[in-house]
Amino acid sequence: MPADERIVRVPLPVSLIRRMDQLLLKGTGGYQTRAEFIREAVEAMVLELSYEPAPEEPRLQALTVAANAPPTTGGPPGAQHAPAGPLKPPVLDLERTRLGIPASGVTLDDGEGTVIDEPMFGLHNRDYPSLWAAHHLAALTTDDLVGLDEFYRTLVAAAWEFGERLLVLEKTVGAKLSALFPTNRAKPQSAEEGFRVFAVGTCTANGQEIRLGGPLFMWRVCQVTRRNGHLLVGLTSAGRELLTALEDVSLEMPHPPTLAERFFAHLRAHAAKDWWGFTTLLEAVEAGATRIELIEVFQQAQPTWNESKNATNVAGYVARAREWGLVEPKQVDGRYALTPFGKHQLDEERRDA
Repeated sequence: MPADERIVRVPLPVSLIRRMDQLLLKGTGGYQTRAEFIREAVEAMVLELSYEPAPEEPRLQALTVAANAPPTTGGPPGAQHAPAGPLKPPVLDLERTRLGIPASGVTLDDGEGTVIDEPMFGLHNRDYPSLWAAHHLAALTTDDLVGLDEFYRTLVAAAWEFGERLLVLEKTVGAKLSALFPTNRAKPQSAEEGFRVFAVGTCTANGQEIRLGGPLFMWRVCQVTRRNGHLLVGLTSAGRELLTALEDVSLEMPHPPTLAERFFAHLRAHAAKDWWGFTTLLEAVEAGATRIELIEVFQQAQPTWNESKNATNVAGYVARAREWGLVEPKQVDGRYALTPFGKHQLDEERRDA
């Protein structure tokens, strides 16, 4: 045992141990031992709890959007405020998670925010919630841009409702669907912060400088600007084009190859650092990398990342690659494997290089 490691004995319910062992036997997630499984779970929780929350956004005045009105046709499923009374939301199925065509409206291509370009942080481990959030923004900006504060407030309220409906659906389909959506009512602040930061993004205004990070900003799907001293947000033309191109995307996974190709084309054109994470992953997986070897590949490429961040980022890209059908859902003899579609994408990337 390395000198900097210690054995910690923690009692766990037998039922939880059995569920963990079932996942290990199936090869789910690429874990091979209990120690590996538990260590990454602890690392992820420590990282989540110690992650510095984004600075408070400026409190913004309400603009022309009616806060209590449901979105217009084309918005994301469940994109409305949670009802005040005990009304039960309609039953959700996978078909009802299909996003459809985004609502038409204004665009913001000359925003004032400076985007922080970097590979996507690993706690962003699914892209559907971000596309869902962008549809919500489309529904809010049919007539004008919307205050950033108003966007976040209505989005989080809708995400709680949608996430809880997904929890019910998970029991039917037997798959994890609620990833990134806020669902933990015992820790509402942490759940909301995780959704807002890792599914949407952050906006920090210091004087005249506005710094943007996270998926919707890094993908150039939306931008911000000032008006009368307040921050407003809206979709970019490229963002609206992406949502239109992905009109059939749903939580039925992996997503169809045609939609995946459109999404990857957008990343190549507008978010090269994020696309780098996918290509680095694909090349390592093609060579038959294990989880440890994959982490080493990313560590060599990003030596400034500490061990915890590196492992988390790798886990995020693996999960997203499976979401889009690039990597097989199960390992073979402890090694990741490309799907035929993943091999095709890697070949295309090499031809274009």
